Amino acid sequence: MGITISGDVAYSHSIQHFSGTMPNGQSLALTVRVTDVLRKINGKWLIVMEHVSVPINFNTMKPDLTSKP
Repeated sequence: MGITISGDVAYSHSIQHFSGTMPNGQSLALTVRVTDVLRKINGKWLIVMEHVSVPINFNTMKPDLTSKP
C-alpha cells in the first residue's frame, strides 16, 4: 500500500487479492486495485472517495480477475 499526505488530504493505493468460498460452495479468487481519497475532519481521517478496478488482459482487452499482484 502506498499513502501520500498533504495537509488534511491524503490518498492511498493498493493491489488486493481476495479468496474464499461463496455461499453455493464455489471457490472465488480475484485481484483488484483500490484507490482511496481521505480528508482529516475533526481530527479523524475519513474516506471521502474510493475507486475499485480490476486488471485488464491486454491480449484480450477483457478483465483479468485471476491475475496475481
